[in-house]
Amino acid sequence: MATLKMPNPARQLSMPVVAAILGALLIVGALLWQQQQVREPASLAQRMAPMPVSAEIEAKYGVRISQVALIADRGLVDLRYTVIDPDKAALMTDSIESLPKIVAGNGTVLDQRGAAHRHGQNLEAGTTYFLLYSNTKNALVPGDTVIVRVGELTINGVPVR
Repeated sequence: MATLKMPNPARQLSMPVVAAILGALLIVGALLWQQQQVREPASLAQRMAPMPVSAEIEAKYGVRISQVALIADRGLVDLRYTVIDPDKAALMTDSIESLPKIVAGNGTVLDQRGAAHRHGQNLEAGTTYFLLYSNTKNALVPGDTVIVRVGELTINGVPVR
């Protein structure tokens, strides 16, 4: 006696489900790949733009921001500042709230939270110090311009070298 084989409904449904899962994985993979692509750096002229100066930051915090540069294969941001008045500069370096923050063009804020960075109490006038930041999500590329925020004061148009 011949038996009829009935189609397995679970097997019929599995093909569309598998196709949907593979499609979703393909889309997610493409989005992740696109996000990881490094933007082209700016021209040499853009990267060598002059460093703006903030008289307000110099007066209140006794420092002059001298550089924002990418190092370590663009994974770290090196912010350099020169101490003009050591007593005022201590106001900036002694408080995590007053340490400079870097605001990228896309709104990403790079700060020192969790970095536990201090140069100590012996700041010297005329000496240049540095702070390192993680370049979160490749927020910066050479030639970008950023905002540097020190406390409530800002410097706009700071070039990234």
